[in-house]
Amino acid sequence: MKFVKFASSLVILASTVFALTGQAHAGSLTIQPLREELELRPGQTVTNKLTIRNTSAIEQKVTLKAENFSIINENYDYHFADAGYLEKWVRFDTKQITLQPGLSKTVTYTIGAPAETEPGGRYIALFATVDGQVVSDDVKTVERAGLLLYITVPGQISKKGTVIDIKTPLLTSKRNLDWQLRIRSSGTAHFKNRTTLKVRTIFGKTVTEYTD
Repeated sequence: MKFVKFASSLVILASTVFALTGQAHAGSLTIQPLREELELRPGQTVTNKLTIRNTSAIEQKVTLKAENFSIINENYDYHFADAGYLEKWVRFDTKQITLQPGLSKTVTYTIGAPAETEPGGRYIALFATVDGQVVSDDVKTVERAGLLLYITVPGQISKKGTVIDIKTPLLTSKRNLDWQLRIRSSGTAHFKNRTTLKVRTIFGKTVTEYTD
């Protein structure tokens, strides 16, 4: 079965030309972990670690920074931007490191919700960045790997979604069908959705069932 879902997931984009890397993508940098989900009460701080690896054949100077991210459409394109509030939320033990070829380093960061934070979802990306080659006078490549933080501040929040469109074949003789399902979040915090689809005969017998 084929699903098109719109709930909580993340892809890294940026405004300049750059290559993206994660654990499974070959490039100059990799980062672990790729995603974290946290619950932070107002005034609470948590100290975690991330590991950056230089997979290139040359020495790399890596800069660390935090950016806000948001979803800009139903296709789950993401927008990343600097945000002043992040200075109160994220602190790295160091903002720049040098990595020799093939080596990795673990960096400690502290993330905390200020005491005045209201309940709801917060979404922060921690980027490790290296400058690349100058392509022209106006463009240069930038490579960065990102750890994505999905943060929930508890309180008066809602996690709910609505099915806004589902497309199925009218008649079929196949067990494996192509489905298209669109789900819209209508709450104040992100959530993970689970969908179960069943195909029954006109006599009520289940011929196939799929949960995702």
